[in-house]
Amino acid sequence: MSSIPDGSFDIVVSIAVLEHIANLDAAAREPRRVSKPGAIHYHQVDLRDHRNFDRPLEHLLMLRREFQEEARAANFEFGCQWRASEVIAMFKAAGFQVVDTEISDTVDPAYFADFRRRLRWRFFSPYKISGGAPRIFVS
Repeated sequence: MSSIPDGSFDIVVSIAVLEHIANLDAAAREPRRVSKPGAIHYHQVDLRDHRNFDRPLEHLLMLRREFQEEARAANFEFGCQWRASEVIAMFKAAGFQVVDTEISDTVDPAYFADFRRRLRWRFFSPYKISGGAPRIFVS
């Protein structure tokens, strides 16, 4: 968006785009830059593993490095490994005030139970569930 002057827009909308960006930290700063003070943003980020919507959390079982290599080779066509809390933190770090969030999709309980069992053994995963409340968010 380098050709767009600072403070150009009153509203910015993206629908299922940001999960295909290699560096959301950097990308989140650009909409902020091109927005007028008080602008409204709506960003819908599809956090599912796009390779198989019936098994939308499988990418969380991969090493981050392994996922990044595959994603880069596919031009990030199958999404990202971020969770909602990470996306929100990136936007806040870029200077946004996050007013509302909405979970628009959930997973089948049987699939989630199986996924949790498999995730428990992924010691390298930042999403590993070691007990207590799960740290996985699907949006």
